[in-house]
Amino acid sequence: NSVTGKGSKTLYVTLFLFSDSMEIAKKRSAHGFRGPSKPYRHLEFLSYSHIRSIVDFIDSEDIINGFGLLVRWPEDPQERLLAFKVSGDESQKSAIIKDLSQLLAQTNYSTMAV
Repeated sequence: NSVTGKGSKTLYVTLFLFSDSMEIAKKRSAHGFRGPSKPYRHLEFLSYSHIRSIVDFIDSEDIINGFGLLVRWPEDPQERLLAFKVSGDESQKSAIIKDLSQLLAQTNYSTMAV
């Protein structure tokens, strides 16, 4: 997956999906003579309860295989759109959206049942 970061720089990220949250991480590059390090650098930890909706972008000249997450963090009253582009094909994007939708539904159901 890729996401546009600050200054419109494209970042290549990996989404780690857990049962109640997800982590957005960037793969570390191997520079110089540094010893073994962690393979990923943490960018954001996101609870599913902060995701308001999943947006499936229609393919256009600007973006292909894109989707977004409409997010509101507790400390920020404004909703933010995190935009992603799946580096694979349409079926991979559909699988990611389906998995995220199921995890969001399970999380929302379990918080409502408590």
